[in-house]
Amino acid sequence: MIGFTGFPARARQTPLPNLFFTEVLPNIDDLAELKVTLHLFSRLSWKKGPIRFVTLKELSGDLGLMSSLSTGEGDPLALLEGGLRRVLERGTFLHLALVREESTDHLYFLNTDSDRRAILRVQRGDVDLGAMPKIEALPEAPEHRNIYGLYEENIGVLSPLIA
Repeated sequence: MIGFTGFPARARQTPLPNLFFTEVLPNIDDLAELKVTLHLFSRLSWKKGPIRFVTLKELSGDLGLMSSLSTGEGDPLALLEGGLRRVLERGTFLHLALVREESTDHLYFLNTDSDRRAILRVQRGDVDLGAMPKIEALPEAPEHRNIYGLYEENIGVLSPLIA
């Protein structure tokens, strides 16, 4: 097993509400729920705009999440769905099924006043999420630091001659 080498100086940060540590985390007793919760927080932190949510397609397409759920104890997709069900039962996140002609998109929102209002606005038709892109952006690949990356970061572009 290769040990963790540490976080780079400019590692991306994922904010978590303080209540997560005092009210939610002590009550989580399911590993899938914990992994899904943390990935939802992470995905939401990447979002921009007034209405922020994570789709089921994003979660099921997240290689990091799905590989962490592939523990040999069952189907990763079933574990994802079970983790999402527990997250919703706990009330940490909210769910909205956006029904379209050809499919149904499952959206997950953080359980906050502003997100509850956003869900109501979508349900009333005040906000159209119909233009939501079908293909979600993949997360940035984790940065593996090596001598070449350090050279380009601190000195300049590595030319073929120098390489």
